[in-house]
Amino acid sequence: MSGPTGSPTALFGHPLYQRPALAGRLHWASAETATSHAGHVEGALLAGEQVARAVLAAHTAQRAGARPAAGLGRSW
Repeated sequence: MSGPTGSPTALFGHPLYQRPALAGRLHWASAETATSHAGHVEGALLAGEQVARAVLAAHTAQRAGARPAAGLGRSW
């Protein structure tokens, strides 16, 4: 998943990169946020799919009047 400590890739997949920002209105999805295949296009695709599910779930919850749970839709 990540490179050796101190390497430029050491923080790939770090949980801080996976948290939504701006009260859940900004979601990050990239090769660097992926927990699987971090730093590769496969990881970026997986991260994009996971974040898309999270955004749709949050939007659905908002329309239903419910408050989305933290990390909703994340499978990692």
